[in-house]
Parts: sequence; C-alpha cells; structure tokens
Amino acid sequence: MNQKKLDQLTDLLNGMTQSEWSRIKQHVDMLYSSKAAKVQFDDSELLEKNLKREFRMKP
Repeated sequence: MNQKKLDQLTDLLNGMTQSEWSRIKQHVDMLYSSKAAKVQFDDSELLEKNLKREFRMKP
C-alpha cells in the first residue's frame, strides 16, 4: 500500500459506522473468497522443500 491509497482509505472510513463497515467488509470478503476458491495448488515440489526446511528435515 502506498501513501495515496492510505489517504484515500482513511478518507473513506472517516465517519463510517460499524454497521456500514460490516456490510462493506462482508461483500469484499465474499468476493475475495470466491476468487480464492478458484486458485489451484500447483507446486508440490516447493511445498515439500519448504516443509522440510520448516521441520528441519534433510533434503
């Protein structure tokens, strides 16, 4: 996020009620969730490498 986006966001949120925010957040979350549901896992080799590093296993 850059300063311009942060300024725009704070301007938009100023004076917003909790109810308004909840309604907006619900719809934004729904859209992100629907997009995320379409993402497919495609790099099992990288996952294995990262998990071995995480659990301190030899490659």
